[in-house]
Amino acid sequence: MKKIFIIIFLGFFVAVGINFIFHTQSFTRVYGGDTVIELPQGQKLVPYTVRWENHNDDLWYLTEPMEDGYEPKEYKFHESSNLGVWQGTITFKEVTK
Repeated sequence: MKKIFIIIFLGFFVAVGINFIFHTQSFTRVYGGDTVIELPQGQKLVPYTVRWENHNDDLWYLTEPMEDGYEPKEYKFHESSNLGVWQGTITFKEVTK
């Protein structure tokens, strides 16, 4: 019985680790924490377009080319949960051309 518990316990952490490696924003959405997304060079975020796809935890957002003279910005989207635990932050960083 003890071995089964240890195997289940380790399996859980391996699954969480794999999820963290391959889907960082999904991990942030479910368990909280911070994720930084650096946008492609010369692209700026259209702020009100960020959304989660409910059926698979994909994060969708719209970018557009920066105009000449545009100053890159950093956007932080914060989750505020009812219990105050497992809150997450997604940060979008724009990079100049």
